[in-house]
Amino acid sequence: MESIDILKEESIVLDAIRVRAFPFNNTVEQFIRDHKKVFVIEQNRDGQLRSLLINDCGFSPDQTICTLIRKQLNTNNITPLRANAEEA
Repeated sequence: MESIDILKEESIVLDAIRVRAFPFNNTVEQFIRDHKKVFVIEQNRDGQLRSLLINDCGFSPDQTICTLIRKQLNTNNITPLRANAEEA
């Protein structure tokens, strides 16, 4: 929520939902349907929430943050941290 507040100050307005249980209720599925892009933020290294959303709700894996990051990397829009460290 802190990140959402920081981005709001930069005129980047985001909606958020906190998923607390599985199976998901209709609110989670409707939230996904109502948004063009959905960023799944989780602390589980295995990506369990992402997998559940894809399998249970039909959430497209093409809309995940990993896909968006790869797209940015492939267009050379991001400078790797190692390059910055070498320049310093």
